[in-house]
Amino acid sequence: MLDNKTIKTPSGKEVVFKNYLTARGRNQIRNIYLNNTKVKVGEATPKIEDINVTGEMVEKAETELIKGLVLSFDGSAENILDRILDGSPEDYDFIIQQCNEVSKGDFQKAK
Repeated sequence: MLDNKTIKTPSGKEVVFKNYLTARGRNQIRNIYLNNTKVKVGEATPKIEDINVTGEMVEKAETELIKGLVLSFDGSAENILDRILDGSPEDYDFIIQQCNEVSKGDFQKAK
């Protein structure tokens, strides 16, 4: 696949990211949101009736992003998530922002 992306957090720690999110990873994140969404069906076009956005839901989605995209943090692949969570909020927010950029993707549409 593509080369990995290496950047530095605001505190200067090096983070290595995958340049892509797998279909499995995307589906795990999507399921977190879909499990908290009510859709009304039976009409020509289904309509979203309610989305129950909670802090827990957002935290789970962010956790899956980190697990799916971050290959190493501050020079180590050990306990990445825990070490990020034990770090500064600025570094965490920066890493999530970078993960969101990667997960958006700029994928070629199927022909």
